[in-house]
Amino acid sequence: MIRAFRDPDLAAVYALQLKCPHAAQWCKEDYSLLAADAHGMILVAEIETLARVSHSAEPFSSGQQKGGTSVPPPEEPLFALPSPGPRRLEPQAARAGRDKSNCPPFETAGLEPRPSRCGEESGPERSEVVGFAAFYRVNEEAELRNLAVDPAHQRRGVARSLLQEGIRRLKESGVRRIFLEVRASNHPAITLYASLGFRLHATRKEYYQHPVEDASLMALDILPPFKAP
Repeated sequence: MIRAFRDPDLAAVYALQLKCPHAAQWCKEDYSLLAADAHGMILVAEIETLARVSHSAEPFSSGQQKGGTSVPPPEEPLFALPSPGPRRLEPQAARAGRDKSNCPPFETAGLEPRPSRCGEESGPERSEVVGFAAFYRVNEEAELRNLAVDPAHQRRGVARSLLQEGIRRLKESGVRRIFLEVRASNHPAITLYASLGFRLHATRKEYYQHPVEDASLMALDILPPFKAP
C-alpha cells in the first residue's frame, strides 16, 4: 500500500534512510518540516507482515537436515536502491500547515507479505514501512528530493510504485514537470527513472562530493506546457 506520510512514520523512515547509503542523508527534522509544508509530499510504502512463531526445539543452521527436509540458506541481501543525491531543504520548507485536502485515497501497490518459513507459524498481522519517496512542489514544477527502499524489499517494485503514485498525485495537483538529480554513474537508478519517462535534461559538473561526481538532471513532462490564449 502506498499512502501519505504520518507523524508516527518518522522513526521508520529515518531508519530506512540509514540503511540506504545512496539515499540523501537528512536529519529527522527535515522530514517533519517537509511533511508540514504545504508544498511538500512524502509517500510511504507499507506492507502487512505476519509475526513468526517458531516451533523449532533445537537451533539448526542453513543447509542442515530437519525432519528429513533440506533447509535452504537465507536469501542474500540486495544492493541498496540508488536514489537522488543529498540535498538540504530550503528555508521555505519550514512553513507549517500542509494542505492535505488534495491527497486521494490510499491505493494498493501490489506489495505482498513475505511467505512463512519452514517450522514457523503465522501470528498477528502488523504493518511495516518498507520504502518512502519525498517530493517538493513549486507552482507547476516539482522535484524528487529523496527515495529509499529497505534492502530486504528491493527488486519487488516498491520504488516504482512510490514513484508512480507520486507522479499521479502531482499531476492531479497541476504539476507539469518533475525534476530529479542522480549521480551520473548510478546506472540502475537512471534506468528506473528512464523507464518511467524521465529524460536527461542537463549535467551539473562536480555537483556531488565524497566522491566528486557529476549529477545527471532528469526531467519528466507529465502535462503539456501551459500556453496563454
